[in-house]
Amino acid sequence: MDFADPASVLKRVEEQNRRSLNRSQDFSDQNYPGNAIRSYIPIPGAAGANELAKFSSQGVAPTAENAKKVLDLMRSASDSELVILTLMLARFHNRDNSTTKNEEILAKLKKLARHPDHRVARSAARGLARMAPVVPGVEEALAAARDSGALSPDSYEAERVWVALTSPPKDQARILREIAATKNKYATQVAAFVLLGHPDAVKVLQPESISALKDMVIHTEPTFSKNTSEAGLWDLFNYSDWIQLYGRLEYPDNWSASQHKIIERLNSPTTDPRAIVAYLSSTAARRARRDPAFADEIALLTNKATVYLDQFPHDPYLVGRREAIFD
Repeated sequence: MDFADPASVLKRVEEQNRRSLNRSQDFSDQNYPGNAIRSYIPIPGAAGANELAKFSSQGVAPTAENAKKVLDLMRSASDSELVILTLMLARFHNRDNSTTKNEEILAKLKKLARHPDHRVARSAARGLARMAPVVPGVEEALAAARDSGALSPDSYEAERVWVALTSPPKDQARILREIAATKNKYATQVAAFVLLGHPDAVKVLQPESISALKDMVIHTEPTFSKNTSEAGLWDLFNYSDWIQLYGRLEYPDNWSASQHKIIERLNSPTTDPRAIVAYLSSTAARRARRDPAFADEIALLTNKATVYLDQFPHDPYLVGRREAIFD
């Protein structure tokens, strides 16, 4: 694996961000109905934005003709239209430079990241942050969007996670250390989303980056409501992702060891039982639940989860979690 280009192992991140654009090298109208944007006549305000959003959802092919159309529309677009056009433009940028306008697209997005309308600036900054490999000037663009208020402090750190994971090793470790210092939980959620979705990515991270991520994770453990009867869908999913990332970072190359590490942490007497429910009822834990090697450890966790769940026999969501644990 080429450590000089960590973006190569994260190319599926790029594919995910541009799913509608990379589904085929055939840029025909049949594959990309949104190509009909070529006949779009500007409509000021929300009506125009809604019409453009339809084209975007249908898929607008990353061709020179479409890029020129979008860039032309931007010259006189209302701010509402500009938000959607900015999203489209960001998706046109790709490794193959299929529009032949990558440089022009980057220059435009960097300018738009400083746009007075926060919606436009936010769209441009996020588009730049999620390009893989990382593009020059993205950190400055994000900082400008943060300073103007277009990006909240949480969103700023979260977008920097995308930048870090597609940056060269030296910059990657630096950015991750800076994010870890903020103890930002939203940033950790994004890191979990990206890294758990692409298991090989963790395996090839440099030790300095792993260390920074561990620091980020250990200081951002999700917490539950003080009301023990509350165990929302998001809270449980978020904790499940967090604990899986915790284990994966400890043992990137050893799934079994990562699960033992997770279970060891959850078996602490001070662990909130909702954290145990989150783990046991997750798809990620199903393999461990069915593996005889984990039988004794899983049994201990299951007993603790059952004691908690028995207190709320009529809560439909927790009933569903129980069913997931014993499927």
